[in-house]
Amino acid sequence: MSETHLYRAEHIDSPGIYEDAFSRLEAAAAPVLAKFRDPDRPKLTPEDFEAWATFVLAQRSRVPARIAWAKEQAIAAFTAMFTEHDPDFELFKREEWFSTPLKYIQDYHPNVLANFHLHTLVNLALDPKHVQRLCRMKWFVGRRYPRDVLLGDDPIMLIGDLRGDECLISLPISPSQIFFAASNDRIRERVVRAARKDIALWTNEMQAVQARRFVIGNVMPRFLEGRLAKPPARPA
Repeated sequence: MSETHLYRAEHIDSPGIYEDAFSRLEAAAAPVLAKFRDPDRPKLTPEDFEAWATFVLAQRSRVPARIAWAKEQAIAAFTAMFTEHDPDFELFKREEWFSTPLKYIQDYHPNVLANFHLHTLVNLALDPKHVQRLCRMKWFVGRRYPRDVLLGDDPIMLIGDLRGDECLISLPISPSQIFFAASNDRIRERVVRAARKDIALWTNEMQAVQARRFVIGNVMPRFLEGRLAKPPARPA
């Protein structure tokens, strides 16, 4: 599933810079994914942990609706900040063509407003604080579920807060495997001891409910009916 130009930078000479950055993160995680799927279960290196943690964090941003939200927030924040300083700007400006801070940025540095959200999302995925928090969690992979696991277009399932002590992250990595990261042993044990059919059903329910537009997998259509967002009713 993909969307054209979702990460395309504007008003600069390298429009693919942010897509390239995300692609490098995902390429570094590919060998780790192969290890997770390996039946011999090879051990992960410190580099593997960091690459996979960065990949998981980046997937939280690989959703069109989240990209659009981040852009709206960035523009709103810049607009509020520049508007707040308009009075000071009026006192110190020397040239008349510097009408307002916001107008100056729009006219002479449009790349700042257009790309700040993408720059921020890439750096959030690379932030050492977030990466290390995720690396310190209890990682494990659930296997051999009695039903195929679905994958939606917003695949990372997060319960709790990554910065807190009660957090569970899950991500389907194949039709029969799910990656989990738990903030403590108690949460990990609850997942491990749960019936596999219940975990598979919960995963599929969550993938269907939080999907923005797409869910893929071997599943009966009726399972998704009532779980995906319905279009608004037509007026009588």
